[in-house]
Amino acid sequence: MFIVYYLKQYFKNHPFINILMTSILIFGGICSLCIQGLIQDTLNQLDSKLNSISENQLLILGSQGNSIQLYNGKDIEQNILDKIQSLKGIKKIYPLYNLSVELNNNIYPVYPIFNENQLDGKLFKQYNSQRNLYLSYLVALRLDQWDEQVILSRFIYNDNKTIQTLENVNGVLAIGKSSGYTDNLNYVLMDYQKIVELAKNNHISPTKNAFVLFADNLESIQSISKTISNQFHLEVVEHFQNVNDLLNMKYQTISSMSTEKVFVVILSVILFLYLSYWNMKKRQKEFVLLYVNGISHFELISIIFVDLFIKIIIALCITLISCELLDKLIFTIFNTKEVISYFLRTVFIVVIGLLLISIGFIKNIDPEETLRN
Repeated sequence: MFIVYYLKQYFKNHPFINILMTSILIFGGICSLCIQGLIQDTLNQLDSKLNSISENQLLILGSQGNSIQLYNGKDIEQNILDKIQSLKGIKKIYPLYNLSVELNNNIYPVYPIFNENQLDGKLFKQYNSQRNLYLSYLVALRLDQWDEQVILSRFIYNDNKTIQTLENVNGVLAIGKSSGYTDNLNYVLMDYQKIVELAKNNHISPTKNAFVLFADNLESIQSISKTISNQFHLEVVEHFQNVNDLLNMKYQTISSMSTEKVFVVILSVILFLYLSYWNMKKRQKEFVLLYVNGISHFELISIIFVDLFIKIIIALCITLISCELLDKLIFTIFNTKEVISYFLRTVFIVVIGLLLISIGFIKNIDPEETLRN
Protein backbone atom coordinates (compact mmCIF):
# COMPACT_ATOMS: atom_id res chain seq x y z
CA MET A 1 0.00 0.00 0.00
CA PHE A 2 1.39 3.38 -1.02
CA ILE A 3 0.63 5.28 2.23
CA VAL A 4 2.35 2.63 4.37
CA TYR A 5 5.43 2.56 2.12
CA TYR A 6 5.55 6.35 1.95
CA LEU A 7 5.32 6.82 5.73
CA LYS A 8 7.93 4.12 6.31
CA GLN A 9 10.36 6.05 4.13
CA TYR A 10 9.36 9.33 5.77
CA PHE A 11 10.06 8.06 9.31
CA LYS A 12 13.33 6.58 8.12
CA ASN A 13 14.53 9.77 6.41
CA HIS A 14 13.31 12.27 9.05
CA PRO A 15 13.82 10.62 12.46
CA PHE A 16 14.57 13.79 14.44
CA ILE A 17 11.36 15.69 13.75
CA ASN A 18 9.24 12.57 14.30
CA ILE A 19 10.94 11.74 17.60
CA LEU A 20 10.62 15.39 18.70
CA MET A 21 6.87 15.56 17.94
CA THR A 22 6.21 12.22 19.63
CA SER A 23 8.25 13.36 22.64
CA ILE A 24 6.08 16.46 23.00
CA LEU A 25 2.97 14.29 23.31
CA ILE A 26 4.74 12.06 25.83
CA PHE A 27 6.00 15.07 27.80
CA GLY A 28 2.56 16.64 27.92
CA GLY A 29 0.96 13.37 28.99
CA ILE A 30 3.42 12.49 31.72
CA CYS A 31 3.66 16.04 33.10
CA SER A 32 -0.09 16.61 33.27
CA LEU A 33 -0.63 13.18 34.85
CA CYS A 34 2.13 13.89 37.39
CA ILE A 35 0.40 17.16 38.25
CA GLN A 36 -2.88 15.25 38.59
CA GLY A 37 -1.09 12.82 40.88
CA LEU A 38 0.24 15.71 42.96
CA ILE A 39 -3.24 17.26 43.08
CA GLN A 40 -4.76 14.02 44.38
CA ASP A 41 -1.93 13.47 46.84
CA THR A 42 -2.20 17.07 48.05
CA LEU A 43 -5.97 16.76 48.38
CA ASN A 44 -5.63 13.64 50.49
CA GLN A 45 -3.16 15.39 52.79
CA LEU A 46 -5.24 18.57 52.85
CA ASP A 47 -8.45 16.68 53.65
CA SER A 48 -6.68 14.94 56.51
CA LYS A 49 -5.29 18.25 57.78
CA LEU A 50 -8.58 20.12 57.43
CA ASN A 51 -10.50 17.37 59.18
CA SER A 52 -8.02 17.55 62.06
CA ILE A 53 -8.54 21.33 62.22
CA SER A 54 -12.28 21.24 61.66
CA GLU A 55 -14.58 19.69 64.23
CA ASN A 56 -17.17 18.92 61.49
CA GLN A 57 -19.60 20.06 64.16
CA LEU A 58 -22.83 22.08 64.14
CA LEU A 59 -25.07 23.35 66.91
CA ILE A 60 -28.84 23.18 66.25
CA LEU A 61 -31.13 25.47 68.24
CA GLY A 62 -34.91 25.28 68.47
CA SER A 63 -35.57 28.81 67.25
CA GLN A 64 -33.90 31.66 65.42
CA GLY A 65 -31.45 33.20 67.84
CA ASN A 66 -27.81 32.84 68.73
CA SER A 67 -25.54 30.53 70.69
CA ILE A 68 -25.38 32.87 73.71
CA GLN A 69 -29.07 32.16 74.43
CA LEU A 70 -28.34 28.48 74.27
CA TYR A 71 -31.30 26.88 76.05
CA ASN A 72 -34.05 29.47 75.53
CA GLY A 73 -35.44 28.23 72.22
CA LYS A 74 -38.52 26.14 71.57
CA ASP A 75 -38.33 22.35 71.71
CA ILE A 76 -37.36 20.48 68.56
CA GLU A 77 -39.85 17.73 67.80
CA GLN A 78 -38.59 14.15 67.59
CA ASN A 79 -39.91 13.63 64.05
CA ILE A 80 -37.84 16.61 62.89
CA LEU A 81 -34.76 15.17 64.57
CA ASP A 82 -35.39 11.86 62.81
CA LYS A 83 -35.57 13.64 59.45
CA ILE A 84 -32.36 15.53 60.19
CA GLN A 85 -30.63 12.31 61.22
CA SER A 86 -31.56 10.77 57.87
CA LEU A 87 -29.84 13.55 55.90
CA LYS A 88 -26.82 12.48 53.89
CA GLY A 89 -23.47 13.22 55.52
CA ILE A 90 -24.63 13.22 59.15
CA LYS A 91 -22.66 11.01 61.48
CA LYS A 92 -24.28 11.55 64.89
CA ILE A 93 -26.64 13.88 66.79
CA TYR A 94 -26.31 14.47 70.54
CA PRO A 95 -28.76 16.27 72.86
CA LEU A 96 -27.22 18.90 75.12
CA TYR A 97 -27.54 19.22 78.89
CA ASN A 98 -27.95 22.59 80.56
CA LEU A 99 -25.04 22.32 82.96
CA SER A 100 -22.88 24.76 84.91
CA VAL A 101 -20.36 24.49 87.72
CA GLU A 102 -19.53 26.59 90.74
CA LEU A 103 -15.86 27.45 91.27
CA ASN A 104 -14.58 29.95 93.86
CA ASN A 105 -18.10 31.36 94.23
CA ASN A 106 -18.42 31.92 90.48
CA ILE A 107 -20.78 30.04 88.16
CA TYR A 108 -19.37 28.91 84.78
CA PRO A 109 -21.19 27.14 81.94
CA VAL A 110 -20.09 23.58 81.22
CA TYR A 111 -19.99 22.45 77.60
CA PRO A 112 -19.40 18.90 76.34
CA ILE A 113 -16.28 17.30 74.86
CA PHE A 114 -17.30 14.57 72.43
CA ASN A 115 -15.23 11.66 71.20
CA GLU A 116 -15.26 13.34 67.78
CA ASN A 117 -13.58 16.49 69.14
CA GLN A 118 -9.86 17.02 68.61
CA LEU A 119 -7.82 18.60 71.40
CA ASP A 120 -4.37 18.46 69.78
CA GLY A 121 -2.93 21.97 69.59
CA LYS A 122 -5.84 23.42 71.61
CA LEU A 123 -4.42 23.02 75.11
CA PHE A 124 -2.28 25.31 77.25
CA LYS A 125 -1.61 22.56 79.77
CA GLN A 126 -2.36 18.83 79.95
CA TYR A 127 -1.98 17.29 83.39
CA ASN A 128 -2.57 13.64 82.47
CA SER A 129 -3.74 11.39 79.64
CA GLN A 130 -7.43 11.65 80.59
CA ARG A 131 -9.71 14.18 78.91
CA ASN A 132 -12.65 14.43 81.27
CA LEU A 133 -12.50 18.05 82.43
CA TYR A 134 -10.80 21.23 81.16
CA LEU A 135 -10.87 24.83 82.28
CA SER A 136 -10.72 27.72 79.85
CA TYR A 137 -7.61 29.86 80.21
CA LEU A 138 -9.52 32.78 81.78
CA VAL A 139 -11.17 30.51 84.36
CA ALA A 140 -7.80 28.96 85.24
CA LEU A 141 -6.32 32.45 85.75
CA ARG A 142 -8.65 32.93 88.70
CA LEU A 143 -7.24 29.91 90.52
CA ASP A 144 -4.42 30.03 93.06
CA GLN A 145 -2.84 26.87 91.66
CA TRP A 146 -2.66 25.28 88.20
CA ASP A 147 -2.21 21.59 88.73
CA GLU A 148 -4.16 18.36 88.60
CA GLN A 149 -5.22 18.70 92.22
CA VAL A 150 -7.86 21.24 91.16
CA ILE A 151 -11.19 19.59 91.88
CA LEU A 152 -14.66 20.68 90.85
CA SER A 153 -17.43 19.48 93.13
CA ARG A 154 -20.62 21.55 92.72
CA PHE A 155 -22.42 20.97 89.40
CA ILE A 156 -25.75 22.59 88.56
CA TYR A 157 -28.23 21.18 86.01
CA ASN A 158 -31.01 23.32 84.51
CA ASP A 159 -30.01 26.23 86.79
CA ASN A 160 -31.74 24.63 89.78
CA LYS A 161 -30.56 21.06 90.36
CA THR A 162 -27.29 21.00 92.34
CA ILE A 163 -25.20 17.81 92.40
CA GLN A 164 -22.18 17.23 94.61
CA THR A 165 -19.46 15.12 93.02
CA LEU A 166 -15.67 15.24 92.81
CA GLU A 167 -14.07 15.65 89.40
CA ASN A 168 -10.36 16.31 88.77
CA VAL A 169 -9.35 18.93 86.21
CA ASN A 170 -7.23 17.32 83.46
CA GLY A 171 -5.92 20.45 81.78
CA VAL A 172 -6.28 24.07 80.69
CA LEU A 173 -7.36 25.16 77.23
CA ALA A 174 -5.21 27.41 75.05
CA ILE A 175 -5.27 31.17 75.46
CA GLY A 176 -8.23 32.67 73.63
CA LYS A 177 -9.70 29.26 72.75
CA SER A 178 -13.43 29.69 72.14
CA SER A 179 -15.86 26.90 72.96
CA GLY A 180 -17.98 27.42 69.85
CA TYR A 181 -21.12 27.53 72.01
CA THR A 182 -20.64 31.13 73.12
CA ASP A 183 -18.34 34.09 72.57
CA ASN A 184 -17.66 34.22 76.30
CA LEU A 185 -14.21 32.80 77.14
CA ASN A 186 -15.15 31.88 80.73
CA TYR A 187 -16.30 28.26 80.55
CA VAL A 188 -15.50 24.64 81.39
CA LEU A 189 -15.38 21.63 79.07
CA MET A 190 -16.44 18.20 80.35
CA ASP A 191 -16.55 14.77 78.73
CA TYR A 192 -20.02 14.20 77.28
CA GLN A 193 -20.30 10.68 78.66
CA LYS A 194 -19.52 12.03 82.13
CA ILE A 195 -22.26 14.64 81.72
CA VAL A 196 -24.75 11.96 80.60
CA GLU A 197 -23.75 9.58 83.39
CA LEU A 198 -24.06 12.27 86.05
CA ALA A 199 -27.46 13.32 84.68
CA LYS A 200 -28.85 9.77 84.50
CA ASN A 201 -27.72 8.99 88.05
CA ASN A 202 -29.76 11.97 89.21
CA HIS A 203 -32.74 11.44 86.88
CA ILE A 204 -32.09 14.55 84.80
CA SER A 205 -33.16 14.70 81.15
CA PRO A 206 -31.33 16.53 78.36
CA THR A 207 -32.71 19.68 76.82
CA LYS A 208 -34.99 19.38 73.81
CA ASN A 209 -34.08 22.69 72.19
CA ALA A 210 -30.32 22.34 71.63
CA PHE A 211 -28.48 19.54 69.85
CA VAL A 212 -24.96 18.99 68.57
CA LEU A 213 -24.51 17.41 65.15
CA PHE A 214 -21.37 15.87 63.66
CA ALA A 215 -20.94 15.55 59.89
CA ASP A 216 -18.83 13.06 57.94
CA ASN A 217 -16.55 15.73 56.51
CA LEU A 218 -16.08 19.44 55.96
CA GLU A 219 -17.84 19.46 52.57
CA SER A 220 -21.04 18.11 54.18
CA ILE A 221 -21.21 20.94 56.71
CA GLN A 222 -22.42 23.62 54.31
CA SER A 223 -25.13 21.56 52.61
CA ILE A 224 -26.41 20.19 55.93
CA SER A 225 -26.48 23.66 57.49
CA LYS A 226 -28.49 25.12 54.58
CA THR A 227 -30.94 22.21 54.58
CA ILE A 228 -31.62 22.42 58.32
CA SER A 229 -31.99 26.20 58.24
CA ASN A 230 -34.19 26.42 55.12
CA GLN A 231 -36.22 23.23 55.37
CA PHE A 232 -36.74 22.95 59.13
CA HIS A 233 -36.39 26.66 60.07
CA LEU A 234 -33.95 25.98 62.87
CA GLU A 235 -30.95 28.05 63.93
CA VAL A 236 -27.63 26.47 62.94
CA VAL A 237 -24.41 27.66 64.60
CA GLU A 238 -21.11 26.98 62.83
CA HIS A 239 -18.72 28.63 65.31
CA PHE A 240 -16.80 25.37 65.84
CA GLN A 241 -14.97 25.91 62.55
CA ASN A 242 -14.78 28.59 59.88
CA VAL A 243 -16.18 26.46 57.07
CA ASN A 244 -15.83 29.02 54.30
CA ASP A 245 -12.17 29.80 55.06
CA LEU A 246 -11.22 26.13 55.31
CA LEU A 247 -13.01 25.19 52.07
CA ASN A 248 -11.57 28.22 50.27
CA MET A 249 -8.10 27.07 51.29
CA LYS A 250 -8.79 23.71 49.69
CA TYR A 251 -10.37 25.07 46.50
CA GLN A 252 -7.56 27.60 45.98
CA THR A 253 -5.03 24.79 46.20
CA ILE A 254 -6.97 22.71 43.65
CA SER A 255 -7.43 25.72 41.36
CA SER A 256 -3.76 26.70 41.30
CA MET A 257 -2.56 23.17 40.56
CA SER A 258 -5.30 22.58 37.97
CA THR A 259 -4.18 25.75 36.20
CA GLU A 260 -0.68 24.29 35.94
CA LYS A 261 -2.11 21.11 34.46
CA VAL A 262 -4.16 23.01 31.86
CA PHE A 263 -1.10 25.14 31.00
CA VAL A 264 1.01 22.02 30.33
CA VAL A 265 -1.69 20.52 28.09
CA ILE A 266 -2.17 23.75 26.12
CA LEU A 267 1.59 24.25 25.76
CA SER A 268 2.03 20.68 24.50
CA VAL A 269 -0.81 21.06 21.98
CA ILE A 270 0.51 24.42 20.70
CA LEU A 271 4.05 23.07 20.32
CA PHE A 272 2.81 19.96 18.53
CA LEU A 273 0.59 21.94 16.14
CA TYR A 274 3.36 24.47 15.47
CA LEU A 275 5.86 21.72 14.64
CA SER A 276 3.22 20.04 12.47
CA TYR A 277 2.73 23.25 10.49
CA TRP A 278 6.48 23.86 10.27
CA ASN A 279 6.97 20.28 9.06
CA MET A 280 4.29 20.69 6.41
CA LYS A 281 5.92 23.89 5.18
CA LYS A 282 9.25 22.07 4.98
CA ARG A 283 7.63 19.23 2.99
CA GLN A 284 5.66 21.54 0.71
CA LYS A 285 7.56 20.53 -2.46
CA GLU A 286 7.15 16.89 -1.49
CA PHE A 287 3.37 17.34 -1.23
CA VAL A 288 3.29 19.18 -4.58
CA LEU A 289 5.16 16.35 -6.32
CA LEU A 290 2.70 13.85 -4.87
CA TYR A 291 -0.18 16.06 -5.99
CA VAL A 292 1.02 16.43 -9.60
CA ASN A 293 1.54 12.65 -9.71
CA GLY A 294 -2.14 12.05 -9.05
CA ILE A 295 -2.49 12.11 -5.24
CA SER A 296 -5.68 13.98 -4.29
CA HIS A 297 -6.06 16.57 -1.54
CA PHE A 298 -7.98 14.05 0.54
CA GLU A 299 -5.18 11.47 0.23
CA LEU A 300 -2.59 14.09 1.24
CA ILE A 301 -4.61 14.91 4.36
CA SER A 302 -4.97 11.17 5.02
CA ILE A 303 -1.17 10.80 4.95
CA ILE A 304 -0.86 13.57 7.56
CA PHE A 305 -3.43 11.94 9.83
CA VAL A 306 -2.03 8.41 9.53
CA ASP A 307 1.31 9.94 10.51
CA LEU A 308 -0.40 11.61 13.50
CA PHE A 309 -2.13 8.37 14.49
CA ILE A 310 1.18 6.48 14.57
CA LYS A 311 2.76 9.17 16.77
CA ILE A 312 -0.23 9.08 19.15
CA ILE A 313 -0.09 5.28 19.53
CA ILE A 314 3.66 5.36 20.22
CA ALA A 315 3.27 8.25 22.71
CA LEU A 316 0.37 6.50 24.47
CA CYS A 317 2.32 3.26 24.88
CA ILE A 318 5.40 5.04 26.25
CA THR A 319 3.25 7.17 28.58
CA LEU A 320 1.47 4.09 29.94
CA ILE A 321 4.81 2.39 30.65
CA SER A 322 6.23 5.56 32.23
CA CYS A 323 3.16 6.08 34.41
CA GLU A 324 3.31 2.46 35.54
CA LEU A 325 6.90 3.04 36.68
CA LEU A 326 5.97 6.31 38.38
CA ASP A 327 3.03 4.58 40.02
CA LYS A 328 5.39 2.12 41.68
CA LEU A 329 8.14 4.61 42.53
CA ILE A 330 6.28 7.82 43.47
CA PHE A 331 2.49 7.88 43.21
CA THR A 332 -0.09 5.20 43.88
CA ILE A 333 -3.04 6.75 42.08
CA PHE A 334 -2.36 6.36 38.35
CA ASN A 335 -4.53 3.96 36.42
CA THR A 336 -4.80 2.98 32.78
CA LYS A 337 -8.26 4.51 32.38
CA GLU A 338 -7.00 7.87 33.62
CA VAL A 339 -4.04 7.87 31.23
CA ILE A 340 -6.19 6.88 28.22
CA SER A 341 -8.84 9.42 29.24
CA TYR A 342 -6.22 12.18 29.23
CA PHE A 343 -4.99 11.13 25.78
CA LEU A 344 -8.48 11.04 24.33
CA ARG A 345 -9.12 14.60 25.51
CA THR A 346 -5.74 15.86 24.30
CA VAL A 347 -5.88 13.97 21.01
CA PHE A 348 -9.31 15.42 20.28
CA ILE A 349 -7.87 18.96 20.53
CA VAL A 350 -4.82 17.99 18.45
CA VAL A 351 -6.94 16.32 15.75
CA ILE A 352 -9.30 19.29 15.42
CA GLY A 353 -6.39 21.73 15.32
CA LEU A 354 -4.37 19.69 12.84
CA LEU A 355 -7.42 19.09 10.67
CA LEU A 356 -8.00 22.82 10.29
CA ILE A 357 -4.29 23.52 9.68
CA SER A 358 -3.82 20.70 7.15
CA ILE A 359 -6.98 21.50 5.17
CA GLY A 360 -6.01 25.16 4.95
CA PHE A 361 -2.41 24.33 4.06
CA ILE A 362 -3.13 21.66 1.42
CA LYS A 363 -5.86 23.68 -0.29
CA ASN A 364 -3.64 26.76 -0.52
CA ILE A 365 -0.69 24.95 -2.11
CA ASP A 366 0.15 26.45 -5.48
CA PRO A 367 2.12 23.77 -7.45
CA GLU A 368 3.45 26.21 -10.01
CA GLU A 369 4.74 28.73 -7.48
CA THR A 370 6.14 26.02 -5.23
CA LEU A 371 8.11 24.28 -8.00
CA ARG A 372 9.53 27.59 -9.23
CA ASN A 373 10.94 28.32 -5.78
